[in-house]
Amino acid sequence: MVLTLKEAKLPAVLASDGKTIADYIAIYYGLPLAPAYMGLSKKEKNNLSTGINYASASCGIFPDTGKQFGRCLSMNVQIDLLNKTIEKNLKKKFKTQSELSRHLGGSLFMTAIGVNDYAFTYKKNATDANEFASKLLNEFLIHLERLYNLGVLDKLEVT
Repeated sequence: MVLTLKEAKLPAVLASDGKTIADYIAIYYGLPLAPAYMGLSKKEKNNLSTGINYASASCGIFPDTGKQFGRCLSMNVQIDLLNKTIEKNLKKKFKTQSELSRHLGGSLFMTAIGVNDYAFTYKKNATDANEFASKLLNEFLIHLERLYNLGVLDKLEVT
């Protein structure tokens, strides 16, 4: 019997046969590679001392982007998972909110998202490219505001 990834209920993973952009950035700065959140056990999530990669293949900024390919963690869901990590895991590791804030402020956060929104959502949801880009940017800014409110956007670089 052969199962599809969706039928096998495997965790959402990155579609890559090698390193991701986040891996190369970590290597450049001499940081450990961040494991995929969906591949970690509850115990590993509680004891993790490195970063976490919340990404999942085919997902995007809009919540429905990539859903046709199976389980997908949109940017909103990824931020929810980051918040859960802060609340359930990181707060236990620091004695004060100030220590946690310093830790988050000194951490590297990266987002590389939006291409799939154009690839999978643009044609069916917009007739005008500028209108679609505006909607996508507005949605992205809402997510950036959430990240800022979590205390993870001390510095921001958009390329």
